[in-house]
Amino acid sequence: FASFVAGKGLKGINLAVIEGSQTWRDAAVRIVPSAEDMEYIFDIMTKSEWEECYAQNPEAIVEERIRLWEQDVEWGLEHYPELDTWQKYMQCYQSCGSRTIYVSEYRNLRWDSDYVLYAFGMNDEGYQTADVVTTEFSTTKPVASENSFEIEINAVISTGVKFTITPTNT
Repeated sequence: FASFVAGKGLKGINLAVIEGSQTWRDAAVRIVPSAEDMEYIFDIMTKSEWEECYAQNPEAIVEERIRLWEQDVEWGLEHYPELDTWQKYMQCYQSCGSRTIYVSEYRNLRWDSDYVLYAFGMNDEGYQTADVVTTEFSTTKPVASENSFEIEINAVISTGVKFTITPTNT
């Protein structure tokens, strides 16, 4: 496969985790390309996977994504004949313009874990228009609730139990 790279003079993308947005299962990230009409790809992975596979050469993620889109063409051609090039599959993942994303809309996150969100510019023809950029974030550790409940058995009947549940710290 061929990886298309525009070379020097690429536009940029700014990624920023919105401070205080991290929870045990989510984080908000602001994505701002240098031009509002710039198309780009973004995704999320664990920090350990990023460090193992891409930290030394972040541009390798572009080649990996192209490889996966090429694989999509091979596997999907029978069901999606209109998606007959990797560039067409890639366009299904493109975003454009500034936006804030909530990571939980794209990935199920584990609590108390570290993640990397990456992005790079790529136009419809498959030419890379912005270098790979990353931002890291961590989900928080859940804290046990102080909530407690009182359960009162009202009656035991032949088909079940009638009961009342009352929170004790409302």
